[in-house]
Amino acid sequence: MSQSIRTRKKVLTSSLCYEAFEPRKMLATISVGNLNSGVAVSEDATGIGYILYSQEEVHTRFSGIRADNADHFVAARLDGIQWQYNNDSQWVNFETEITDVLVAKVNFDGDAVIPQTQFYVQGVQAVVPNAFNGLTGRPIDYQSDLYVAANQFGSQFDKNEFQVLGSQFETFELPDGVD
Repeated sequence: MSQSIRTRKKVLTSSLCYEAFEPRKMLATISVGNLNSGVAVSEDATGIGYILYSQEEVHTRFSGIRADNADHFVAARLDGIQWQYNNDSQWVNFETEITDVLVAKVNFDGDAVIPQTQFYVQGVQAVVPNAFNGLTGRPIDYQSDLYVAANQFGSQFDKNEFQVLGSQFETFELPDGVD
């Protein structure tokens, strides 16, 4: 599963010192579990948020999650410095886990999935499967078939809901200094 090991070296040129990084190694391929109808989100959700993968089933970890919601995905947002999940009726504060992964960035106002490459948000790792490198226009080499569609729930149109499709994605190690 490991493809390469990331190494760090300090480079000093004149008065500029920076750290160069080699490619990171993959940590795990994650099977996404039962996707049920998708990710239910309350109709009054606004702003930017995320589709969050939880290793622990969301029906156990969080309260008020619909029975037909995907077993390992919820809508989440960062409200200041507090993470919140949406249980299809309200935003509820929660503490992140080291195994949480943001798999999509979404716009609740525009009912859209925002194209991204890999990113980190307030200590939660994020990988965006099937993303495209903005510099080359080529697909990023994830071993993933995960896809998030806006306004879908149970394979039918449903405004402000999200359907997760696919079976797996890969996560990467966190960079130094990110908790």
